Amino acid sequence: MSNHIAFPGLGGLSFDIDPVAFSFGNLEVRWYGICICLGLILAVAYAYPRFTQFHTNDDQVLNLLLLCIPSAVLGARAYYV
Repeated sequence: MSNHIAFPGLGGLSFDIDPVAFSFGNLEVRWYGICICLGLILAVAYAYPRFTQFHTNDDQVLNLLLLCIPSAVLGARAYYV
């Protein structure tokens, strides 16, 4: 099963993209998961140098992220169910 993506305003570009990026046995890694993880990594990389601008402790913020990210994932899954 693939998704058809078309860009008619760009000379009629179109692609057929498989939603599964790769798999390990029965575990499938999908493109949306890769995009979410990449966005999270980029957000932390952008915010980390700015911590000192707001007079916060780097270690405390990173500890908070380590607590909040898994909690957000579990909360989103619980809401979905």
